[in-house]
Parts: sequence; structure tokens; C-alpha cells
Amino acid sequence: MKTKKLLIIFAILLQIISVAGIAISKESILQSGKQITLQTAPVDPRDIFKGDYVKLDYNFSSIPFQKLDEKIKQLGVKKGQQVYLSLTTDHYGLGHAEKLFINPPENKFYLTGYSTSHWPYKDYKYNETDKRNSRQNNYPVKVKFGIEQYFVEQGQGKLLEEIRGDRESFQQPMLVKVAVSAKGESIIHSFDWANIAIKTEVIREAQRNAADNESNATIRFSLMNKSTQAITLALKENDCSFVLIPTSRNPQKTLFDRELCSDADTHRKTLQSDETLSIDVDLNQPQWIVQHKNKPTVLSRLPGEYRYRIVYKGEVIEGINANIVSSAFHGRGNID
Repeated sequence: MKTKKLLIIFAILLQIISVAGIAISKESILQSGKQITLQTAPVDPRDIFKGDYVKLDYNFSSIPFQKLDEKIKQLGVKKGQQVYLSLTTDHYGLGHAEKLFINPPENKFYLTGYSTSHWPYKDYKYNETDKRNSRQNNYPVKVKFGIEQYFVEQGQGKLLEEIRGDRESFQQPMLVKVAVSAKGESIIHSFDWANIAIKTEVIREAQRNAADNESNATIRFSLMNKSTQAITLALKENDCSFVLIPTSRNPQKTLFDRELCSDADTHRKTLQSDETLSIDVDLNQPQWIVQHKNKPTVLSRLPGEYRYRIVYKGEVIEGINANIVSSAFHGRGNID
């Protein structure tokens, strides 16, 4: 009986030591880890068993084929396999995916995560000459990094969702501040809010039976200044301040020659606090045509699962702290 009690006490002590070790490790990362800010949006505010928390979705939760290291392309990735994502930062100080590696990359700042499914799909054996597997490389590598949930005080999760907004209204992106260890382990430190809100809506539905140059939707991309100071945007004609970015399994190449934008006229628009600006993007225009199956294709003719975002790539905007990015959409006018 005495031996049994000692074993129970020993097991309890091991659990306490284990929990304490994890806490100490996390605190060490928070105190000494490198800080980086990631732009994201919360999506589901509550778990009744764990208290209030915000689920977070990052633009690098899905890594497309073009951002995979050659070893991953050759060997594939198993579900649950550890992977390493190198990051770069932009002029707003926000982190972005650079490349996904199967081994820790040298002389790069990276996050350590794990794949949530096989890549390529099912057998994770990539063969460039195998047509079936070649099609599967259109699927991204799905990755988690342990920073997909942020716990808040009980009752606060719903409030955060209200600040963020929903798909029918202006959405104010969440800026997550993360501490990262030398081994890529990441812990959420705190968060802030973007000082510009964004709304994406369809103002002209796609015309399914129309000619290609008339078949696409028109997207209204609206911005609201949420800061206390005025901000000024430099907007080039012909939507030259914006680019088309695929979200995952999409054609990557747009056919529009961006050099033509170098001579485009620029006008400046100043937004006062809480003032809005709406930009109508006609997806029938030449700059939104992509390469698909070796031929020019308008967005409305792409498979239904293909999604894009419109991203501001004009002059640096003084006074804002986030990227201007639309919701994901299809050329037919479906908005996620």
C-alpha cells in the first residue's frame, strides 16, 4: 500500500514538473524571443470547455506549391510532420511567408510548425511525371504553428468579434504580436488592431453567358480610416496600385505587364478619421487575366474553388499599421 501511494505521489510530481517546465519554457520565449507582428482575423470566438478564445487564421496557414523548398517538392510531407516557415517583413513591420522547409533553414528567421495533412494529398509521394500527383501539387501544404488560438478573459471573445466585424460590414484586422525562439517556437505575446478597416462586396454579378471580356463581376473594395489622424493614399489610374494574389491552389501568373503602370497618372486621396473610400474593380479589365492551362483566362472561367485577393501595392501609406487586403473572391462574384 505504501509503495502504491509513493507511486501516485511520484506521478503527481512528474505532472507538476512537466507543467512547470512548459510554463517556464513559454515565459522564456516571451521574455527573450524575437518579436514579430502578424496580420490576421479572428473567426470563431468561443469554446465552452476552454473559456473564451479567438481562433486565428493566417495567410500562411496554407503554403502554395511556389513557396515550397525543393526537398518538400521531391519528398512530400506526411501529416503531423514538422516543417519550418521562413518569414520576411514588409515596410509596415508585418511578417509574411517566404518559403516552407523540411529542415530548419540556416541564417533565416522562421516559425516551426507541423503539417495537418499529407502533401501531395493521400500518399504524399510527389512525382513530377505522374499526372495524378502533378494535379495534386495545386493543393497547398496546410500548416499550424501553435498560435492559432488566443485566450482572453471570459466574456471578451464576443467583444473582439464585434470589433473585428463580419463579412457584411467593415472588418478591422487583428495584429497579433508573437515571440519566437531561436528554434522557431512561437508564443502569442499580445495583440493590437489595424487602424484601417476593409470591406469587400460585389456590385455587379458575373454574366455567365456573356463574352469573356464581359463575364466577370465587379468588386467594390472599400476602406475606412480607423485612426485618429488623416491618412493619404496614392492611387494610380487603371487600378495600378493593386495586384491580384492567389490564395492557394490557383494559377499564379497574371498576364498584365506591371511596367505599363510606371507611366500611370497618380492621384492622392486623403481620408479623415472614420472617412471611407470605395474603389470599384472591374475584373473584366486586362490586368486581371491569368495564365491557366497555358492560355489567358478570365477569372470567371476558372474552377469554382479558385480564389484571389486584391492587395494594395502602391506607395507606402504613412500613418497606417496594416496591409490593405480584400476578402478572398472568385471572378463570378463569390466572396468568402
